[in-house]
Amino acid sequence: MAIIRGTRKILKSDLPQAPSWFTPVISILNEFLDTVIGGLRGKLTFADNFYMDIKTLTFTHGVETILSYSNVNTYEGLLVLKGEQTSDTDKAVIGHVARVVGPKSLGVTFLFNGGGVTASEITFGILG
Repeated sequence: MAIIRGTRKILKSDLPQAPSWFTPVISILNEFLDTVIGGLRGKLTFADNFYMDIKTLTFTHGVETILSYSNVNTYEGLLVLKGEQTSDTDKAVIGHVARVVGPKSLGVTFLFNGGGVTASEITFGILG
């Protein structure tokens, strides 16, 4: 990713033909640019960039877990962020299913490479 370089401020002298009402617009644009560039330079996190509810739970292969969410208003999808930190390939996620079971409530099932009674901790985001 490229480093975000600062931008030169927009000055009234850059737009000598602009009507007087445009001066406040220049101030708003400059403030917006400062905010965005400052945020990106400040290492905006993955979670800050998404409208989602992040959860970490332990799942057993093929067993549905009913869970609720509160940080988003609607369910738009589920994004797997991280599995258990292990070299055990049985705990590798090979699939998942999520279904709406009620207001702000999902039934989530994970499938693991090991099958059977394999259980693993999964961090995931419920996208709104």
